[in-house]
Amino acid sequence: MHSAIERTIGRKATIFKDASPRSYLLSQAADYICGIELTGIKFDRGEQTKTDLEFFGSGHAFKKNYLKKVRRKKLK
Repeated sequence: MHSAIERTIGRKATIFKDASPRSYLLSQAADYICGIELTGIKFDRGEQTKTDLEFFGSGHAFKKNYLKKVRRKKLK
């Protein structure tokens, strides 16, 4: 698997790390939060994709159902 990915992407662009279940879970959470924030920026700028609209619905629905809930958990 590693060699196939390295051939496709390039050896210098790939880093493989073993992750404990705990750090993997944190990585997934961080990826989710970043994805939601990026989608929020796209909706604000009017640059949402067809996939964004199909998955999240309107900008209002996205902000109400996803962005607001993520930002409520933000550390201050």
